[in-house]
Amino acid sequence: MNGKNTLAIKDTLERYKLKYIPEAHSYFRTKNYILDFTGIGVNETKFELDLLNEVEINPDQISEYKVQYHRNFLSHWIEENKIPYSLDELWKIREGCIRAITLARLELDTERLHLRPFRKEDGAVMYALNDDIDVLRYTGDTQFEDIPATEEFLVNYDQYERFGVGRMIVTLKETGEILGWCGLKYHPELNEFDIGYRFFKKYWGMGFATESAQVVLADGLTRLNIRQIVGRARIENTASIHVLEKLGLKYVKNFEEDGESWALYAIDNPELS
Repeated sequence: MNGKNTLAIKDTLERYKLKYIPEAHSYFRTKNYILDFTGIGVNETKFELDLLNEVEINPDQISEYKVQYHRNFLSHWIEENKIPYSLDELWKIREGCIRAITLARLELDTERLHLRPFRKEDGAVMYALNDDIDVLRYTGDTQFEDIPATEEFLVNYDQYERFGVGRMIVTLKETGEILGWCGLKYHPELNEFDIGYRFFKKYWGMGFATESAQVVLADGLTRLNIRQIVGRARIENTASIHVLEKLGLKYVKNFEEDGESWALYAIDNPELS
């Protein structure tokens, strides 16, 4: 396997302007992926036999005891072999690989739409989306201070790595246009997942919210095996309530928040109820 040509390693090598060293190369196996990163001088078979006797591991589990073991191993190996990398640079590559795999797993598709995680370069579009008073009217959100502040929010958005879910950019496959966003959000203080969506006004009424939310909901209930997903909408926002009902969410109750009246909807996982 030529790790230099894998997407994750190529991207991180270029990003950190590091030279590829084929001798300093091996793999973590993470479910159906090979996590390929520069820095460990053992071959794949020996690496798996010696260190990966567990059935499967995922990036979260990699970050437990194995991380410190390999960090120590790397430190000695770099010094003994006089490899022209710093351990910090190697670790950035490794973390970049884990992040790339994590984000790739989140992408979803429908017949017309592609959903992907946020990127820093989405800042201008996200700022424009929130700049429409009609788009924000029933959300309870406020506009970002400026585009750099929007970019900072996107860079620091941690739902993907922490919880395996997140709001995602929705693009039209045919043109690549960004239509808005849709996705799940986990609220740790409530131990609750909610579904949300927001689209540019010119794309309202075209079924994009329902279409994107359907695939997000299905992914959450099946692949992620979430027990319950909720949706919230201001009681005046009949269009959003209609989408929630089309998705199969059932009315739970009305509630007050920040002086506004909201409706709470929910759907239970039929496999877990």
